[in-house]
Amino acid sequence: MNDIFRRAIAFYVDALIFSIPAYLIYSTIFFKTANNLQSRFDDSKVLLAQIVSYIVYFTVCEFFFKSTIGKSLFKFKVQGKNDKINLLQVLVRSLSRIVPINQISFLFNDEKIFWHEKWSNVYTVKRSKP
Repeated sequence: MNDIFRRAIAFYVDALIFSIPAYLIYSTIFFKTANNLQSRFDDSKVLLAQIVSYIVYFTVCEFFFKSTIGKSLFKFKVQGKNDKINLLQVLVRSLSRIVPINQISFLFNDEKIFWHEKWSNVYTVKRSKP
């Protein structure tokens, strides 16, 4: 299985994980009444909760653990130059993922890397075997 496909599956594992807190945030903060269906499904509030969960999940996991749950399952980690990363790089990386076509941006450059990697100088690499 090639690395791009494995990375995509890892991302979808992470998406399931960060969607749970997004739902909990949305349901506890934004639900007004159980009978008011329109307030229960206000798209802009769902999107806001999803974006906040997304940024927090990736920033915290990649800064403190150099990986996410999905990346760990598929034996990936993130690293910068000389294996070091800082909080600003990870935050730029997390925010850059919101760019709509970032998920296919590797198709548009010779290095075959995603924009969030290029802009942050933090790359997803295979974990070396111990």
